[in-house]
Amino acid sequence: MDRKTFLNETTAGDVAMHKDYYIHDEEVFEHTLPMFKGFSVLAVVNQSEKFLGLVTRFDVIEQFESAFGVNKKGVRIAFTSEESSGRIERLGDIIKSYHENVISLATFDETDKLARRIVLKIEENDNIEAFTKKLEKTGFRILSVKNV
Repeated sequence: MDRKTFLNETTAGDVAMHKDYYIHDEEVFEHTLPMFKGFSVLAVVNQSEKFLGLVTRFDVIEQFESAFGVNKKGVRIAFTSEESSGRIERLGDIIKSYHENVISLATFDETDKLARRIVLKIEENDNIEAFTKKLEKTGFRILSVKNV
């Protein structure tokens, strides 16, 4: 059929090759993320499977950029911590005591490993050295400190 007829008479459902690959509009990001390993675009549907729109891999990357504070200048501190109860709370106490403004905070290695990597991005100020020394004194091992 010609282009005009195709565009006027064909629905997305007629040409969808992977009809079982979609995400629900109320699903949490962590559950939908693995689906983007195999597909660069996914349909978003409601509970009655009515098409609501598309989410692209580009959209996902933008969310990660936001989570890491990519578009805001600051100091990125990467460090490790022993995997134990209350470590993030202790980190929060140190952040509070130094009056740091947090741009982003991410943890990695949610497995059974004994150490967890943490990336903290804070606004630049003149007490970064004292702050990182306090982290080290409290048992956090600094991997890198970079202005980004």
